[in-house]
Amino acid sequence: MNKLTLATWLGVGFLLTSCGEKKEPAAAQAPAEEGYVLADNEAVPAPGVIARIESTMTLDEGSMTVSAGGQEMAGTMTRRDSEVKTLEGLPGNKARYLLVEAEATGSMVLNGNERPVPGEPKPLLGLPVMIEQKDGTWTATLESGTATPEQEEELAKIAKRNGSRESLTMYGTDPRKPGDRWQVNPADLSSFGSIEAMEGTMELEFVEVTDFQGTPCAVIKSTFEVTGNTPSDGTGNSMKVTFKGDSLIHRSLADLEDIDAKVNGTMTIHGTVGPQAEMHVEGPMTILETITLTKP
Repeated sequence: MNKLTLATWLGVGFLLTSCGEKKEPAAAQAPAEEGYVLADNEAVPAPGVIARIESTMTLDEGSMTVSAGGQEMAGTMTRRDSEVKTLEGLPGNKARYLLVEAEATGSMVLNGNERPVPGEPKPLLGLPVMIEQKDGTWTATLESGTATPEQEEELAKIAKRNGSRESLTMYGTDPRKPGDRWQVNPADLSSFGSIEAMEGTMELEFVEVTDFQGTPCAVIKSTFEVTGNTPSDGTGNSMKVTFKGDSLIHRSLADLEDIDAKVNGTMTIHGTVGPQAEMHVEGPMTILETITLTKP
């Protein structure tokens, strides 16, 4: 049960666009009457630019029911995951990615009995990863050493996220104006972690342009309701996952980067966790992410 629950949790950060999409700051934005460009075709930071990404995902006392062998147990689940990552632009259209910190805490309470739910190991913690484009395809490899199978799996996810260009999917390259609304197909986003076959609705709104922490930013709101499944655990068991809520993003108009994002909603997990055993979890979900850029 732990493995399925944690695999689900790893897919929560889907609303925050890929940290691999950064570029040299734009020389000038389009005049307000023509709209603002919110994304471009660049894929990695300019040489010398370092992005520090800090994120926290929290499930606070979600209600939980486990049915097994004709008996039903009720309780709660609490979980908090936090990460600090950096992405450094290098010459030759390359970047160095590093997972600097990762912490996961959680617990389950069933019929009054509490048990910890530890986080899974992070195979790439503290190991620099090189991201680059080769023959039109983005790759991610360890800067030194030979990757284990678990590390290879994580490297493939990093390469896929960088190649998917999620900011283009979210925002497009045509100028947008405050008041504009548009739809995004969740199936076109790769930031769902381990969640597969995503479907549902997502609507974005360009609310206004404002100064945020000294930076001119587009304020982007979204509402969403999406559903998908966790991968099979090897025995055919899978969980259905539903996310419903809203987000608020401050996107730098100079750097074309989401420098602050907040997601609030409800996460529901339901499915088989063992022979004649099912689990249902539902509770409030919060995601916070900030990106700080250091320039040469």
